[in-house]
Amino acid sequence: MGIDYKAVLAQVLQEFGVIIKERQELDLKIAQKLQFIRATMNQLADHEKGEFEDWLQKLVGVSAGLSDSIRTVLRENPRKWHTATQVRDALIKLGFDFGNYASNPLASVHSALKRLKQDEAETDTIDAVMVWRWNSTDQPRRRFRHRNPFAMSAPTGQSDFWRNVINKAVEEMPKKNK
Repeated sequence: MGIDYKAVLAQVLQEFGVIIKERQELDLKIAQKLQFIRATMNQLADHEKGEFEDWLQKLVGVSAGLSDSIRTVLRENPRKWHTATQVRDALIKLGFDFGNYASNPLASVHSALKRLKQDEAETDTIDAVMVWRWNSTDQPRRRFRHRNPFAMSAPTGQSDFWRNVINKAVEEMPKKNK
């Protein structure tokens, strides 16, 4: 008798869905802790921040780039729609250094936001202004017009198909007895 590839695939997709969900929860916790750490460090005098910034740098590793920092901002409040200006302001608040970027910070943020993958961030238009939010599979996927009935929806791609497959597999997983 041959291998039942459908059963193998179903099992692996279930496990994959659980792992993805765990990663999203951990990413959110990390982003929240980082926001709290930055906000608390901002309460210190400039001469007191150095040792804590060094400590944080050692824990985090190499300084995050613009795209990773933008992902962090979007993850911190995954249900909120953010304009490029709001993302830039949040990055400045978190202490992101725009010194290495030749163009103005807003242009850099806008370009990086437009390059995010569909499965990372979803886009919409509110009052003729483009907005982004973290694309969490934990939240329902609703697309509706915010005060702008003429705005076009972003096309949905294959990522929606796979997201639905994974969510369905996770829902159908047998519940573990505690």
